[in-house]
Amino acid sequence: MITSRFLLGLGTWIFIACMASVCAASEPSDRLALLLRLRGEIVDAETGRMLPARVYLTRGSEPQFDPRAVIFKHQRDNEQNFSCDGRFDVQVTPGETTIRIERGLEYKPLVQTMRISHEGVTQQKFALERWVNMAKEGWYSGDLHGHRDLEQMKTLVLAEDVNVASVITRHNQRDYWQGKEIPDSHLIHVDETHVISQFDEEVEYLGKNTLGALIFIGMKKPIPIGDSNAAYPTLAQYADRCHEAGGFVDAEKPIWLGVAVSAALGQIDSIGIVNNHFHPRSVLPCVGNWGEIVPEKGFEGNDGLALWCMELYYRLLNCGFRIPVSGGTASGIMPSPPGYSRVYVKVPGEFSYENWVKGFKGGRSFATNGPMLSLKVDGHEIGDVIRMEKPNGSVTIEAAARSPVPLAYLEIVVSGRVAARIDAPPRTTKLKLSTRTPAGDSKWIVARAFERNDETARFAHTSPIYIEVGGKPVVSREAAAYYKSNIDKIIEFTEASTLFKNEQDRETALSIYRKARQIYADLARPARECGALPAER
Repeated sequence: MITSRFLLGLGTWIFIACMASVCAASEPSDRLALLLRLRGEIVDAETGRMLPARVYLTRGSEPQFDPRAVIFKHQRDNEQNFSCDGRFDVQVTPGETTIRIERGLEYKPLVQTMRISHEGVTQQKFALERWVNMAKEGWYSGDLHGHRDLEQMKTLVLAEDVNVASVITRHNQRDYWQGKEIPDSHLIHVDETHVISQFDEEVEYLGKNTLGALIFIGMKKPIPIGDSNAAYPTLAQYADRCHEAGGFVDAEKPIWLGVAVSAALGQIDSIGIVNNHFHPRSVLPCVGNWGEIVPEKGFEGNDGLALWCMELYYRLLNCGFRIPVSGGTASGIMPSPPGYSRVYVKVPGEFSYENWVKGFKGGRSFATNGPMLSLKVDGHEIGDVIRMEKPNGSVTIEAAARSPVPLAYLEIVVSGRVAARIDAPPRTTKLKLSTRTPAGDSKWIVARAFERNDETARFAHTSPIYIEVGGKPVVSREAAAYYKSNIDKIIEFTEASTLFKNEQDRETALSIYRKARQIYADLARPARECGALPAER
């Protein structure tokens, strides 16, 4: 007969034996995991120079990070990476580890799978291949929309090779400088070719009956924005304050309703064609919930939103407003790394922030999140104004696009109409296009190119080259009437809005909007018609 004491003893013995077996099996694995490290050094494949970069390191589906690096996590697209100075040290577990290293747009991404199984430290050198060097060609990059921590930016601008980086340190009610001593300079010089603009601000009015956002960059001192609500002070009033403080105004995307107001008043210094709606693995749709202009029929899909941003920009150009293109990511609010959407500026002479702004304001720019573009008209470059007293024959337009990945097509657009196009054969990474167009009336000319991509929209767009005949700018009655109708909507909801603190503020806002409306009304008169057409795609 088996006694209860015997069963109790047997059970205890089995339990101890099982626990000993589990501990024996797990102890080497745990000990090994603690001793496994991957130490990497990232270098330029040609020069051997160490490169700051952004790193994605995963074991299975689990991301791994260097705790000393700048770590970034964002729910959208499950973005998880770290940026380092060129060296990293990560604790890993045994098995297959995948590493992806990127550095801005001018280096090809490196992807490598490693099997780490031995104890101790695995040291590895990773060489990144540069496919283009824009600075050698006189072009320097900028990201005009940044929301990352100011303390992280020195690492980030070097890891992404962004020459001019904007950091939004004041945004409506959020003020980084509250309780802090304001520095003497609005610039942080990271090195000779990388600089951070640290007093930049964004006023963003979001909601159905609001006007969207403007960004104020390069101001010598911060301007107060804490008194704003979703209607007043107006974006136009802030734009004036920005200019008074020595800064420039970026309309971070043309889909905002309020852009038409400030464009008419001559306040817009640049406009974000490659903007924060375009991410490395997705596109944020435009549905009209935040104060945007919803895309018209025919502008569906990822590339469609990009083309809609261009179409709205073309309508502004067809009102005679000469506005350069820009680019920005809103990195931090959005999942893109700094400089994923960027603007390249042809800098006159040696690089400096002042020379960069001079070239930028002069319209010598193209915006991109992938391809590199060039454009010439009879030898004139992006930003030039070709002035003629009378129509004189025709001009030759030459455009080129290049990319590290296959291109889809390259187009030349003249006053809103596609004048020439070349579709890329499979695996083509370089395209050239040439056409002639009559000098005729005044016109503007741009180039645009798209990569092949099923996840997102990867594209580039130049600022215009202008042809001015007889001192007359391009003016389209149709484009002016379109923006006049948009401002009619703004006036209508402003008159009914409950957001204003008093009637005096409402009347001040309405007077600004009516002034802008009158400008479009004057441009829309039949006598101003110049024949510009909406873009054909």
